[in-house]
Amino acid sequence: MRIFLFDADVFNDEFRTHTSPEDVLPITERYLSDTQIPEAGFPFSTSWLRKRRIMGGGPTWLKIGRRVVYRESDLNRFLESCEQDNSEYAPTTSVDSGRRGR
Repeated sequence: MRIFLFDADVFNDEFRTHTSPEDVLPITERYLSDTQIPEAGFPFSTSWLRKRRIMGGGPTWLKIGRRVVYRESDLNRFLESCEQDNSEYAPTTSVDSGRRGR
């Protein structure tokens, strides 16, 4: 049986030089309940969120015990996915002067 001894301070110093804090600890994520989402400024009503959980097509949600929560990053991602560009449907201007048959 081998026993390895190491100096914890040397290990920690070595570890710190090769990693950033983001690599070690995940960035804290903000979790919101369906009642907190409208208060946080998102354009989703509580009833709409509940319907989307049943029917699908809404933002990603997590169920922790009885609680349903949404990650703020998932809500932002869902909003970005709803963004539309209507330039392809914009009316085109016609060069025709309106006279026909000439």
